[in-house]
Amino acid sequence: MKRFSGLCVLLVLLAGCGSQPKCTLTGFAMMVVPADPSATPDHTASPPGNQELFLAAEGAGTGPEPCVFDDLSRPVPAQWTTSDPQDVSISSANDATNGLATCLNTTKAGATVTATLMAYGFTQSMSAPIVCK
Repeated sequence: MKRFSGLCVLLVLLAGCGSQPKCTLTGFAMMVVPADPSATPDHTASPPGNQELFLAAEGAGTGPEPCVFDDLSRPVPAQWTTSDPQDVSISSANDATNGLATCLNTTKAGATVTATLMAYGFTQSMSAPIVCK
């Protein structure tokens, strides 16, 4: 009888493993940060003094409970835009210049740079401020 009870408990536990809800992705984690948070590029300086590098990082997919994902993020090339293209340019090249902003003039009201990433079938954008002297 003990052997039969133990087998029943084991079968119930195994059956429970297959009944977990399906996890449906709703997006992915993303981060945009300056490589040097203390940098303040000066538009009158020569490169690299008039530049600031921004990094975009893609994280794991996200979804509702009980989804469990790895929290690690990795830097990836992004498509970059700026809110003030007259005063700040930024590279979207798929090389070491990706995310490199160049101050062309002073940003009187400040500006933002925005990275756009595509992952897991989703597109997401995130911005960071840039101030040019």
